[in-house]
Amino acid sequence: MVLIELLGVHLWNLYSVSECHDVAQMELTNGEYGTRKFCPIGKIFKGVDAVVLDENLMPRATGEEGELYVAGPTLAREYLNLPELTASRFPTIGGVRMYKTGDRARVLPNRDLEILGRCDSMQKIRGYSVRSKQILFDSLLIDCLGRAACY
Repeated sequence: MVLIELLGVHLWNLYSVSECHDVAQMELTNGEYGTRKFCPIGKIFKGVDAVVLDENLMPRATGEEGELYVAGPTLAREYLNLPELTASRFPTIGGVRMYKTGDRARVLPNRDLEILGRCDSMQKIRGYSVRSKQILFDSLLIDCLGRAACY
């Protein structure tokens, strides 16, 4: 690991989703997160609910991986004119309306939250959501159509 020391500069890891805004943060300036593969995102902000659930929407034990669901005062109401998507991404769990992030996560023994990747094939590239499986499917389809047109 290479650390660059800059006078007066602090490095922060902020976890945020568009549907709920800021969720958690951790200062990384001192490199205290160790040499783990994934960098923890720190403590959940006050007023924000964040839970890691299994596929049956049951809470996972500390250290166990599952999908991250978040709620809080800035939780979005809906996806405009997309009621089916809204219903699937904003379930009510234990009486609380939450957002299903699609992120794999776990809660560490010190109560820090750690993001482990995605539950699906979506990736962010320069702020755009890209679904790699869709790109693969589309490219295979174009290739098949191109070959069929040649026969």
